[in-house]
Amino acid sequence: MNRRGLAFWKLLQGPAMVGLTLLAYFWAKPLNNGFQVPEAARIIFWHVPMAMLGLLWFFVAGYHAVRFLFGRGSGDLRSDSRVSFACEVGLACTLLATFSGMIFAQVQWRTPWNWDPKQVSILVLIMIYVAYFGLRMSVDEPQLRARLTSAYAILGAVAAPLLMYVVPHLPQVQTLHPTQVLTGGLDSKWRLIWMGFTVVFLGVTAWLFELRVRLAALEARRSEAGDPEDQVVVEAVRRPSGGATTGAAG
Repeated sequence: MNRRGLAFWKLLQGPAMVGLTLLAYFWAKPLNNGFQVPEAARIIFWHVPMAMLGLLWFFVAGYHAVRFLFGRGSGDLRSDSRVSFACEVGLACTLLATFSGMIFAQVQWRTPWNWDPKQVSILVLIMIYVAYFGLRMSVDEPQLRARLTSAYAILGAVAAPLLMYVVPHLPQVQTLHPTQVLTGGLDSKWRLIWMGFTVVFLGVTAWLFELRVRLAALEARRSEAGDPEDQVVVEAVRRPSGGATTGAAG
């Protein structure tokens, strides 16, 4: 077993999450800034980091897509795999941001979905990346699939910030989201806990990404070496048991 895989920062993820959760409920006071249910404002600690990290991982996917298409190792399918893995993590974060936002909306506005511009924008973003995986599944040839999906991932990385942060904040757009709270309505306790959760969630998602990369490398080595179970079956077919051979000779 590779001991380096159990890096110290990975071991800290669980205790840090527990500690931050305790601080969120026992140290940070409920927010009254525009919240009908002040206690519900604590969703910020989970909802906002998930949205931010979803965008970050879409950028990571775009970076590896550029490397695949234009970098020194262009055409390397390992870069294509990293594009896919980063999109997986980014989509998971975006879905968690959406579901946590729906929980907040149910408490705050008595409905989980009200077609708010931010909800619509994040739904469109989810559909874009669901279509990315649909494109991957529809093309069988590895190099062609990698080129098409890498170009798509670059376009997705450009569209993501526009959908999540530009379009919903246009002057012509009216939103229910209390964005002014994040920009100037949080005290030092709230900002410290929020930043702590963001760092911890970044560590968790980076760990997940690393595990996917390592698993893909193991599968590739196993494929190159051949499956030992298949080799056993082939040897059994080529060399019948001694009893069968003796019977045939008799």
